[in-house]
Amino acid sequence: MTETELKSILERVGYKPGATVAYDPYYQPSHEFFHCVASITALDATDRISPIVVRQSFSVPRRAKEGDVVRYVFNAFAALENHECRELFGYRGVRIYDPHL
Repeated sequence: MTETELKSILERVGYKPGATVAYDPYYQPSHEFFHCVASITALDATDRISPIVVRQSFSVPRRAKEGDVVRYVFNAFAALENHECRELFGYRGVRIYDPHL
């Protein structure tokens, strides 16, 4: 897969307002993988957009097919949402699944 093919696939991915995914040409630790970043603009407790953006980095093998890339992007967004859910979920006023512990 070429950079152009990867970018074309990433441009066609849609999730929700505030969600983006991009190829990061400035950080490429391996010649066998593309480095990408998925991000979501987080909402605060009052549902107003806050300046906080959560990010998930992921690597795509250069030999990946289109369906593989789509799956990697989905998994990155799923990981972001899971992380945010764990930060906000509570029971009896206590965050019981805090991902930072």
